[in-house]
Amino acid sequence: WNRARRKNRILLLVEGNFDKAFFSSFLKSSRDVFDVLGLDNEKGRSNKEDVISFVNKSEQSVIGFVDSDFDYVVDMIQDDIEKVRPYGDQILDTEKCTDLNMLIISKMNLEDYLQKNISDKSKIEQIVQVSRIIGVIRFYKRHYERKNPGEILHLKLSSIHEALTERPNKCSINDIRSILSRKSSNNSNNSFFFNKITEEKINKTLVRFTNNKLDIYSFVNGHDITKLMKSIGGIEKRNIETELRKIGENNENLCKEIYSRLISLS
Repeated sequence: WNRARRKNRILLLVEGNFDKAFFSSFLKSSRDVFDVLGLDNEKGRSNKEDVISFVNKSEQSVIGFVDSDFDYVVDMIQDDIEKVRPYGDQILDTEKCTDLNMLIISKMNLEDYLQKNISDKSKIEQIVQVSRIIGVIRFYKRHYERKNPGEILHLKLSSIHEALTERPNKCSINDIRSILSRKSSNNSNNSFFFNKITEEKINKTLVRFTNNKLDIYSFVNGHDITKLMKSIGGIEKRNIETELRKIGENNENLCKEIYSRLISLS
């Protein structure tokens, strides 16, 4: 931080290691302009709010880059709560894509990306299907938590991937709901949530997304895609996200697009 100030460079603050590696790589020719700093991830905790808070309070030359997560889609179609985007004058986000992973994937098309890694078409269809179901659940989780400040739904979403590793064909809406309700904390908030987010509601929400012209990149988490590639797709390699990051770093159009957005704030 002090080094960035001494050299009159702009500090680019990002959420974590994936983002830091991506930006450090494609901005390496611009080190006279930007220094990239990624916050250390604490297990089970997002650094997004810390990035937003720090940048918005800073009087120095700082730009933040964060994932939109599910705020884009919540802002887009829910009119019962105040919008949160944009997060600040000096903060960029992944806009219509939930995260940096999905932003990279969107530049090559999700199914094309999956076909390069998985030959079985039925598994690709299952990955897309399950990712959409989880996406709706994440959407309603974010909506609930924004509408009820201070209340956190402790949904053990990782349990879905663990269960699908053992039984990859158990991937209907009710299968996913059953796994999640069984593995998550048994409290009144979670019970209320699961009673409300029924199979019918999930299906209606997917239709609502389509009617609002929201594509899959807006409501599916990129980390869910890469995890489902392992649990359902059977991919054994451990470095799926590293490979995806390198695809992004080598996508000239994507890098130019992001760079021009950064320069517009600098």
